[in-house]
Amino acid sequence: MDAFCLQALIREAQPVLRGAKIIRAVQPDRWSLLLFFQRGRGPGGFRLSVRPGDPAVALLPRPREIPHSPSRFADVVTSQTKGALVEGIEQLGLERIVALRLKGGAVPDAAMTLYAEMLGPRGTLVLVDRPSGTVIGRLRSPSRPGSASISGPDQAYRPPPDRGRVDPRGVREGEFHQLVRPRVEAGIEAARVLLTCFTGFSQVMAAELVARAGLSLPAAPDEQARSLWKPFRELIDRVSEGLFEPRLLIGDDAAFRSEGVV
Repeated sequence: MDAFCLQALIREAQPVLRGAKIIRAVQPDRWSLLLFFQRGRGPGGFRLSVRPGDPAVALLPRPREIPHSPSRFADVVTSQTKGALVEGIEQLGLERIVALRLKGGAVPDAAMTLYAEMLGPRGTLVLVDRPSGTVIGRLRSPSRPGSASISGPDQAYRPPPDRGRVDPRGVREGEFHQLVRPRVEAGIEAARVLLTCFTGFSQVMAAELVARAGLSLPAAPDEQARSLWKPFRELIDRVSEGLFEPRLLIGDDAAFRSEGVV
């Protein structure tokens, strides 16, 4: 799931989750957290998974009791957020990071954010006290360089670094050419350039954009940059406006390969 799919899922979840009251949290497996909530006249569930290769954001209209193991993190989330109201859910930039904002709970005027960092093997869930910015609880200790000092509770939460990539939603044609052309001139494959220059792209979406550009090899760097610009802008405009359409990507052998929304 790339950041574009994630944005579509968050848009769908926003009106359902806003105003929901948290009842409790359980951990179905080592990578996931399931929040049970009450909204209006009925119960609901919201699952966040940071499993490498298979992250998930899922609303469960009629959640059932599912097998789960005792979990210190789920116990911490329940103890702090039981009775809290969901203020909203958002995506950080155009990254695979979800932020669920909560108000109330164990302390009536508490303000917390539950972050889901869907970053492959480095993925984790973190509950943060919003006013102080400190960690209340963490699903897994961080493994990224320089993060050892923020592994425990009461330490400052720091979002993962963006590795110098640019949010594509604000990029204009001149800047696009300035970013893309030198990397293509250096011999970097066009799909790889998109992955390393801009946030949001998965390998599948980068390859799809190159295909839409109709690039032929070999092509001059200027030609590649010009060919990429139009499908890049069309794609990002659709993402910015929330014009999502589900897509299933099927291989030549008729096997499911991936999913997309644009």
